[in-house]
Amino acid sequence: MTNDRIIIEGKAKIRARVSNETGKGPSSASTAFFNPSMKMNRDISIFLARKYNVKTALDGLSASGIRGIRLVLETDVEHVTFNDINPASVEYIRNNILWNGINENNFRIESTDVRNLILQDFYDYIDIDPYGSPVRFVDSIVQNAGHALCAVSATDTATLSGTYPRTCMRRYFARSAREYFGHEIGLRILLGYIARIAAIYKKQLIPVLSYYQGHYFRIYFRLRPGSPDYLSEKMGLLIYDKKSGERRFMDVNPFDVDSIARSEIGEGEKLYGPMWRDKLCSDDIRNISADEYTGEFIRNVLNEDSYPPLFYDINRISSILRISSPSLMKIKVELNDMGYRFDRSYFSATGIKTDAPYDVILNILKNY
Repeated sequence: MTNDRIIIEGKAKIRARVSNETGKGPSSASTAFFNPSMKMNRDISIFLARKYNVKTALDGLSASGIRGIRLVLETDVEHVTFNDINPASVEYIRNNILWNGINENNFRIESTDVRNLILQDFYDYIDIDPYGSPVRFVDSIVQNAGHALCAVSATDTATLSGTYPRTCMRRYFARSAREYFGHEIGLRILLGYIARIAAIYKKQLIPVLSYYQGHYFRIYFRLRPGSPDYLSEKMGLLIYDKKSGERRFMDVNPFDVDSIARSEIGEGEKLYGPMWRDKLCSDDIRNISADEYTGEFIRNVLNEDSYPPLFYDINRISSILRISSPSLMKIKVELNDMGYRFDRSYFSATGIKTDAPYDVILNILKNY
């Protein structure tokens, strides 16, 4: 059942429809929908708007208007364009803006296809937080974003993470992975898709912050003019041997779908991608301190990104070896004693990040 509620988040107080309070994401798109499980998503928007000194913002799919209202109340943003194509949502947005006492010079409200707004004007920050896939918005963003900080969410995690591989190939031109590292692959496929679309317009993608949380992927990025040739170092195919657990990246032309389909792999190996295989976050935020909004989450994301791509799952490797899983603390001590780094992965409760070769991890587990 859908009900209007009064919601306080950050410095904003709004009225909206809350149709899911489980913390697991929306069950469907709805008028003026407020999703409590996306609070961290919005908190990070505030955090980065402060970091990048955003003055003008487009809240492209506003729903209740909560994100744009918080941007005005909690950052130095001077003007927000709120947009929702649903007229009923527009009324909620208007009332919520007035309820929060925002000056009329600090906002405008539109009810149109957000792609028109992206192509017609320039902003310091563009936020697209759709229900489902962001694919239909990406082309407009990369065409006219300029130097804006851009943010897109994707809630089609099942598609990107291997449950619907045919849909992923059709939508993102990539093979998703129904493996223990499927969510990290999904995040990298989404990033790689945006990078390929940007390359069509001779623009290079700079990831600012990319992460997975619960039921969605989120990517903040910027663009700069440049040759698409850079993708030869940034993207690749992943080859995974499920029997041994070994994996490796293979160079690929990310625009040559036929060559991807013809790629030769060994018996028992699986091929996934193409995907972004470089860093998921930018160096200029790597050493910043988390604030009262983001807590430890951003620190964990940035720390994980300081390692090589893809985490290892100790339960999966133990299953391959047919042994009981050792404690993660024991593995940490062993790796550290050998001079390797170790951290827990935020993608999985039994996932680890390390710069140790795979055979070193195997030897530690075999000797457990």
